[in-house]
Order: sequence, then C-alpha cells, then structure tokens
Amino acid sequence: TSAAADIGVNLLDLNALERGGVRMRPRALPLAEHVRAALERHGPAALHKGIALASATPAEDEAAVARIHVRADPSFLRQILDNYLSNALKFTPPGGAVR
Repeated sequence: TSAAADIGVNLLDLNALERGGVRMRPRALPLAEHVRAALERHGPAALHKGIALASATPAEDEAAVARIHVRADPSFLRQILDNYLSNALKFTPPGGAVR
C-alpha cells in the first residue's frame, strides 16, 4: 500500500473511534515485546534504505524494560508503533540510524 493509503486508513480508524464505531479492548501488554516486533517488521525497509534500526535499551536495563507494561489495545498499539517507525525511516537519510 502507499503511504497516502495508509494515512487514509488511519484517519478512517480515528474517525470511527471518535464516533464510537470502533471499540478499543485495552489490556496490559509487555511494551518491549511489541517494540521488538515492530522493529522486526520495519527491519527490511531500514535495510533497503541503508538505515541502522535498533532498540536503544542498554543491556543492563533490559530486565527492567521487560517488566514495563502498558494498558492498550494491541491493534492500536501496533498501529502507533508502525506509524512512528515508518515516519522515522521516511525522514532519516540513507546511512542514518533510528534507535
């Protein structure tokens, strides 16, 4: 899909949410797992553009970060993380880094 199509879908989701047409189902989610999955989904695009893409969590903090949970709807959290990473990759020049 194109970026414009993705934005259109996101706006439709937001409009539906505001009208009450979409029901969020929040629950406690391990944030690190969702961030890691998003990094994996965007890894090929980063590689193609020559951008280093990685988590910036120091190894000594990984256990603490693994205990962080957020209350969110999994599909909306995925959409938010994908949007952030997509934009970061779009606006990072080749040879740059997203952490």
